[in-house]
Amino acid sequence: MAGAYPSGENVSTSGLKERANLGVARVTALANAPLGVFDSGLGGLSVVRELWHLLPAEHILYYADSAYCPYGARSPEEIRERSALISRALVKRGAKALVVACNTASSVAISDLRRFIGVPVVGLEPAVKPAAALTKTGKVGILATTRTVAGERLAQLIIRHAEGVEVLTMPAPGIVELVEAGHTSGPRVEAALRPFLDPLLARGIDTLVLGCTHYPFLRETIQGLVGPSVVLLD
Repeated sequence: MAGAYPSGENVSTSGLKERANLGVARVTALANAPLGVFDSGLGGLSVVRELWHLLPAEHILYYADSAYCPYGARSPEEIRERSALISRALVKRGAKALVVACNTASSVAISDLRRFIGVPVVGLEPAVKPAAALTKTGKVGILATTRTVAGERLAQLIIRHAEGVEVLTMPAPGIVELVEAGHTSGPRVEAALRPFLDPLLARGIDTLVLGCTHYPFLRETIQGLVGPSVVLLD
């Protein structure tokens, strides 16, 4: 898995399979070394789940930075500091490559990590490109953390991949905390999500990007709220 991703490339969760198959044999000398994965909390486990499905023989070191969760509410400086500290710790434990399983940390810190960490680093990004290709109405919604929505990286993705598509971004503060507390369904979760989803539905989206690795744990609830006509991508 270490060579599965070019060190300067980001992928959406839905793009993991293609990139994993791309370089399975590139680092055979490090075949027994673990793959390091980190996120601000439990959300990155949705990425680990996909990695295990694609590459079941891989050993994975996972770091959940729960004490600083959510990153979406942190300053860029603090996100960079935490990402650097965790990355160094994972490499010290023998990680042959790193997956930054957090859209916010990828947006803010990935460039710095690639300059100094010394192993391949792959980040995640919202699935703007596949969403733009999939939409029939020409209207795509992106649900993400406040920091991801405000970041330059997302703005550039939209410019590069969504020409002619109306992309509606929606920051969703408080949702990560619900997932961290173990709440993924029920009236409380639905009530928390509706203020973010209803405005997007009112604008006519038919595709919704889940732009945070915590959100796939809410997929069933979100799908129930937006209805079967809206396609969810992560």
